[in-house]
Amino acid sequence: MSSLQAYPVHLGDAGLSAHGRGARLETEVGMSAEAVIAANGALKLEMEPGTYYWCRTGRSGKQPFCDGAHEGTSFAPVNLEIVERWPVAWCGGKRTGNPPHCYGTHKTL
Repeated sequence: MSSLQAYPVHLGDAGLSAHGRGARLETEVGMSAEAVIAANGALKLEMEPGTYYWCRTGRSGKQPFCDGAHEGTSFAPVNLEIVERWPVAWCGGKRTGNPPHCYGTHKTL
């Protein structure tokens, strides 16, 4: 049983298989290969059921969610399906070991 099954959320596979859990990725079009720190801490939100796309690059204007700002890079958003109302601590530092959830890595940035 996966640890994610303890929560009423399900991770999709967008971006995970190609890039693992790291925040450093190859880019095209000259963008930095490192994710931008969007917030130095968790972005805590009470989420309604639905599918959400977490911004992996830190470049989205709609943090913590993807707005397509990764276009032209090899970054991909992480999709998260929430099946019941649930609080989520979205990673704002973009260097979590457990995307898209805050893992405390921001304390070392």
